Amino acid sequence: MKNDKDSILYKILTKMLKREIKKKLEQISKNCKREIKYHHHTIDGLANKLSYVILYSIENPKYVNNFFDGYHIYSSDLIILKNNKLYKNIIFFEKSPNSTYHKNNGKCSEKNGYSHWYRYSDFTINCFNIALYLTKRQILYNRTYKVHEKYHQNKIKSVFNKTDETNNTNGLCKINKRIFLYLYSQFRKGICNDFIKILKKSLFCDDEYVYFDNNAISSSLDGFGREYTTIGNLSKDFRKFILKGYTEIDIDCAIQSILVNLYYYNTLKPWIKVDFKELKNDYPSHHKMMADKNRFRDSVCFKFKCELPMAKQIITSISYSPNRRIIYEYCEKRKYPIVMENGTRYFDFPKKRILECRKLIDPLVEETKKLREKVLEKFYYQNNDFNTGIKIGNIFIKNFKKLIDEDIETDNIIKRQKIKGYGKGKSLEDRILFRIYQLVECQIRNKMIQFLESKNINEHYQLHDCVIFKGDVEVKELMRFIYEELRMIILFSKKVY
Repeated sequence: MKNDKDSILYKILTKMLKREIKKKLEQISKNCKREIKYHHHTIDGLANKLSYVILYSIENPKYVNNFFDGYHIYSSDLIILKNNKLYKNIIFFEKSPNSTYHKNNGKCSEKNGYSHWYRYSDFTINCFNIALYLTKRQILYNRTYKVHEKYHQNKIKSVFNKTDETNNTNGLCKINKRIFLYLYSQFRKGICNDFIKILKKSLFCDDEYVYFDNNAISSSLDGFGREYTTIGNLSKDFRKFILKGYTEIDIDCAIQSILVNLYYYNTLKPWIKVDFKELKNDYPSHHKMMADKNRFRDSVCFKFKCELPMAKQIITSISYSPNRRIIYEYCEKRKYPIVMENGTRYFDFPKKRILECRKLIDPLVEETKKLREKVLEKFYYQNNDFNTGIKIGNIFIKNFKKLIDEDIETDNIIKRQKIKGYGKGKSLEDRILFRIYQLVECQIRNKMIQFLESKNINEHYQLHDCVIFKGDVEVKELMRFIYEELRMIILFSKKVY
């Protein structure tokens, strides 16, 4: 790791330290009710020296019996830092426990060649980690997008010079000009790679907004499958930033909710109300998850010692493919991290913990198998009696099998071979059920948009299991509308970006 003043990491770390030191001093002044006076050159000098010290020390750690003990810092550098008036206000380094003086750290003509081993404070660690992340992003940008920089600039110029003469903005999404240019500046630093997806779709602008194409594209299931948009391809954090103030309504436990509804759906008399009171007795794990999805996810996080995204992945994997080896993949094959004083260590799952994980997910797995079997029988194999005139949304149930078979055949041709393998999410039953889910999800989403338009909300964008729009609606009213249209009890969650 280079510690010269021309390195990208040095420049980013120095800039980061300047900003964070100012924030910290303001916070101290506010808490202590005393003003800390300083000249901007004082912060510049402190940040520059700190960056040099950190980048040197990070490459000179000390380990005792394979455990981290501290970093080496030149005593001359410590003296310079301590002479800075602002150094005493913030803790940057802490003396390592049981540290001893050590020789041979003299630099140039330095007489005092003795110093302690030091550890970084939380403040220093946070600054360094953020700077390291930004440096990696900057290097990635330089490698990937730097050669196309002139093309990007010309594209932005052409968009800013072009206006819409037809005043037709259907299927388009808009973003404020100032935010657009700010995102481009961040993109050049390697932070917002999603910006390139917007730039490629950008068409024209007016006095306030830049417009980009967001038309939904669905090439699967004869147009009744999952639809893909520019907004849907953006990361969640990036989407929240550009659509600040918009409302998102999401289907709670989407695949599980659809699976349960299809299980209880009466294909002879769809007007008969679904009775979810039976769900608590028939499928308690699904009832528990749908009643409080956050609590169930927290249980998975705790048992599997993982973060929320992985917990969601585990639950979704069970619903898509219950024969998948979940315990092997997320427990036996994986090690879980524990942050300790001397660093992060990774441990194998003990047998007792694996048994607890099994106890949590095995009922869900068995319930999912039973639900899938019944849903496949009713909506794909169609062995039971059903009314041929019944539709879910705009699709006749009798057409489910034909649409699914054609889509799987097309998928096999594209991939040039049939996908085989039981228990990995690629079995034929898994693929069929996923397409049934897509068909029903599409109809729910279309009805959600129909409901919004009935409320004169025409600015809306759709994702695979949610709709984003400008305005506000009552979730309970939407639930009633969906039930009246599709005879399904679907739960929704609402949040404002």
